[in-house]
Amino acid sequence: MRRTSVLGTLLIANLLMATRLSLTFSRSIPPLLLTRTSCSISNLKQFPKSHPCPLWSSSFSFCLHRLHKSTSPLRASSFSSSPLMAASSPNGVIEDNPLLQNFDFPPFDVVEPKHVRPGIRSLLGELERELEDLERNVEPSWPKLVEPLEKIVDRLSVVWGMVNHLKAVKDSSELRSAIEDVQAEKELEKLSQKFGENVLDATKKFEKLITDKKEIEGLPATALGLAAQSAVTKGHENATAENGPWVITLDAPSFIAVMQHARNRSLREEIYRAYVSRASTGDLDNTEIINQILKLRLEKAKLLNYNNYAEILKTLRNSPKVRMH
Repeated sequence: MRRTSVLGTLLIANLLMATRLSLTFSRSIPPLLLTRTSCSISNLKQFPKSHPCPLWSSSFSFCLHRLHKSTSPLRASSFSSSPLMAASSPNGVIEDNPLLQNFDFPPFDVVEPKHVRPGIRSLLGELERELEDLERNVEPSWPKLVEPLEKIVDRLSVVWGMVNHLKAVKDSSELRSAIEDVQAEKELEKLSQKFGENVLDATKKFEKLITDKKEIEGLPATALGLAAQSAVTKGHENATAENGPWVITLDAPSFIAVMQHARNRSLREEIYRAYVSRASTGDLDNTEIINQILKLRLEKAKLLNYNNYAEILKTLRNSPKVRMH
């Protein structure tokens, strides 16, 4: 079973670590390597290596491990493509992808926009398989758990860092389009957060002032006290549970009390309609955000080899290790 939940967490947390990687690239790699040049990958070996691990690696433990156990010239073997990936490649598209090959230095001069989509998607597939293997054979120790997990995270960070750095120094519409296609989860996270913020702001914005106690007949004393306290916070300093005035809000304690206990049918309808239509108009309108979320959820599903987002949810619910709320 595909471990979508864990891989998704890794992707969201590490997909855009290129900010710090870009600083490393710009300081440690000669300028001629940052754009397309006439030099071949084999010629990159002429540059001396003064560090025991790749300067573009984001894994601290990985570097320490190499520092203590190896003084020989290094190849970024943990960033290479596997036979499984190459075998699954039609017409050698993946096999020839520079994002998935062995390299001493990031091969900026041969990476093109056409490599991004198949490269990142194949890499995610392989990392998912490695993650599944790690889960099946996990041992609670640093070398058996932390180091393998860091290598998985590091490999994604390194390859994505190459792509994002090229965007910074060699931007093009084709590269932007490819990056947008494979970073759907990042945008989805932002939109989901904005959606929630709009709902919260709309909830806080609504208030209904009541001065006639007959309008709120049926509410228990605790609900009346809460409504009076809300009125005090809104500037009605003399509000009391017994005499009012009272302020009804869309916060759960106030909303539920009205729905369950208020005898005033028109009040229940008004509060209910206000609750279900939160963030649907004005500056807090979530309509376009909803459309974008649906679009990106479909892209996320395709990225993870599902037909639609519902299949992802089904997988998560059927997984014995994932608890859905």
